[in-house]
Amino acid sequence: MHFDALSYLVGVASTVAGSWVASKIHVYHENRRLHQEDLKQRILIPIRSGLDGSYSSLVSHTSAVASTTWGKRSVLQDAKVTEYPEVHGTILHVADPRANIEANLDEALLVDARETHFRELIAAWELFRDSWTKHSQNCEAWVTKVAGQILEQSGLAAFPRPHSEPCVMHLDLAVFVYLRMFHIPTEALSTENQDEVRWLKGGGGATLARGSGQKIEELLARLENLLKSERGPAQELREEAEQLGTALRSLHEKLSLAIAEKRLRRGCAMVPFW
Repeated sequence: MHFDALSYLVGVASTVAGSWVASKIHVYHENRRLHQEDLKQRILIPIRSGLDGSYSSLVSHTSAVASTTWGKRSVLQDAKVTEYPEVHGTILHVADPRANIEANLDEALLVDARETHFRELIAAWELFRDSWTKHSQNCEAWVTKVAGQILEQSGLAAFPRPHSEPCVMHLDLAVFVYLRMFHIPTEALSTENQDEVRWLKGGGGATLARGSGQKIEELLARLENLLKSERGPAQELREEAEQLGTALRSLHEKLSLAIAEKRLRRGCAMVPFW
């Protein structure tokens, strides 16, 4: 009698323990599934979307890496009360999507992916990201060099200058040279005479330089020379971009495979069993 009761209690205890362990295993695997989904939605998919939406057209230079914008260039520390302290003008801008992409990544999950689940994949992403930053900096340095040559050789003052005074928008013209060298569609430059001043116009009628007829003709000749003399540096940058394009396609394929995986590799502290 006592033996039967003891056997019954042991059986009940074993059943309860087995059910508890089974439940624990189920919860653990469900948590791993949810964790894997979080890694996909908040790390892998945003990175792949960034490759598709931002980097893809940049590495092929179908979207311009270098462009100009209007903004604050400096601040006058001893500006008079009748002067604006902020000096505005044309600013060179180069495209680097890394900050926008990383802003969409969960910091804790990124660390977990980097250190545990997707070490090689995240390392490949970070190598590509850093390589693009270096390439964009190389483009910026080259366009800045070309702009300096245009300003120095034109004999014109840098824009902005008071209306009708001779000047040149050397950064905009350097970007024009970049666009032509990388076969990105641009409108043709044109000239226009107003009184005794000749104006150099770009796309949409934007003024790119103004001065005497001789100065503008000399400027146009120098731009033609730059299209020839800068072929070597431009070719080196195009080859860099082609290598980045190959790396992008490989990384995109690896991301797609990782997103398609059904099981999460390796355990981590974010999903403990106990």
